[in-house]
Amino acid sequence: MTGLPLNVQNKISKYVEKRKLSKDDEKELHKRAKILYEDSKVTPYDTVGLLAAHSMAEPATQMVLRTKHFAGAAEVSVGSGIEILSSLVDARSKVRYPIMHVHLKGELAKDEKKAKECMSHLVYSVLADVTEITEDLETKKITVKIDNKALAERGLEKTEIFELLKKQYKKKATDEKDTVTILFDDVNLQTIRKNFLKLRKMKITGLEGITEAILLKDDGEYYITTEGSNLKGVFELDFVDTDKTYTNDVMETAKVLGIEAARQLLVNELVKVYQDNNISIDARHLLLLADVMCFEGIIRGTVRSGIVSTKESPLARASFEQTEKVLFDAAFAGENEKFKGIIENILAGLPINVGVGRIELVMDNLGKKEKVKGGK
Repeated sequence: MTGLPLNVQNKISKYVEKRKLSKDDEKELHKRAKILYEDSKVTPYDTVGLLAAHSMAEPATQMVLRTKHFAGAAEVSVGSGIEILSSLVDARSKVRYPIMHVHLKGELAKDEKKAKECMSHLVYSVLADVTEITEDLETKKITVKIDNKALAERGLEKTEIFELLKKQYKKKATDEKDTVTILFDDVNLQTIRKNFLKLRKMKITGLEGITEAILLKDDGEYYITTEGSNLKGVFELDFVDTDKTYTNDVMETAKVLGIEAARQLLVNELVKVYQDNNISIDARHLLLLADVMCFEGIIRGTVRSGIVSTKESPLARASFEQTEKVLFDAAFAGENEKFKGIIENILAGLPINVGVGRIELVMDNLGKKEKVKGGK
C-alpha cells in the first residue's frame, strides 16, 4: 500500500472485500495499482499546459465541423462536434443550442400523466400560440378566436383565456362560445393597433426562454428535456428536483449556482463532446483547462479578451492576435518584461523556464565533475 494515496487504498480495500480476493490476488492488485499510479504522475516541470492544448486540439481536427442532431426526438435539437467545443472553450455568452434536463420530485417522476402536466408549465406560450387574433379598425374591435387543439396540447382550459382577457380589459371584453370580443369606443386607431400587438405577445403560461419540451424516461423515471434554458425560473417551480436538474449553459449556471458548479458543468460538457465523437482523452487535460478558465471566479475563454488578457507579460499577450496594439499599449504604459513564462522566453531566444530549464544538472565526465546550469 505504501506510496498510494489514501483514497486509492480505500477503494482497493473495498474492492478486495467485495470480491473476496485472496492475499496473493490482493498483493497483485496493489502491485498493478502502484504501477498505474506511478505511470500517471506528471514529470516535474513538464509543460502540462502545452500537453493539454495539444491533446485537446489535435483530435478535434477529426470532429465534424458543423452538425445538428436531436435529443430523444425531433422537437429538441442540439449541436455537437467542433462547433460546441469552440463555444465552450471560448466561453461564449449565449449557447447556440441551449437545453435543460428537468427532473421531477418523488412520485411525479413515476407518473406519466402528472409528468406531462408538469411539462405543460414549462413551455413558454403567448396568446398568439393558442388563438387567432384579428383587428377591425372600422368597428374599433379586436376579436380573439380560441384554438381548442392548441390549448389541449398545452394543457390549458378555455376559461383561463377568458379570465385573463376579462381581467386585462374588464367590461370591454365579452365572450361567446370560442370567441372573445374586445371593444374600443373611446380610443384612436393607434391605440387599437398597440393593443393588438400587445395581445399577440401576452404570456399565457410557461417560462421565458423555453420553446419546446419532450418527456423522456430513464431508469424507470420520467424527466423533461427542453429546448431553451431558464435555470432560475425552473428552480422556482415546486415540482422540480433541483439537485438533479441542470442546463448546458455554462454562463447561466455560473450566474445561478456559482463558479464551482459552472466549472464542473464545463468539464462534463467537454467530456461529453469528446465521447460523442468517440475520442479518448485524459480528463486531467480538461480539468486543467476548466481550472484556468474559472480561476479568477469568473469564466474566461481562450480568446484575446479572456485568459490571454490576464497574463502579466506584454510579450505573451502580444503573441495572440492584436500584436501591434498590445505592444503599443505596453510601451505607452511603461510595462516591464520579466521573462518568467515560456512564450516570452521563446520570443527573446532565451532558455524556457520549464523542464531542464528549471533544474541544475551535474555530469561526471571521465571523473571530472562539471556543473551545468540550466535556465537563467
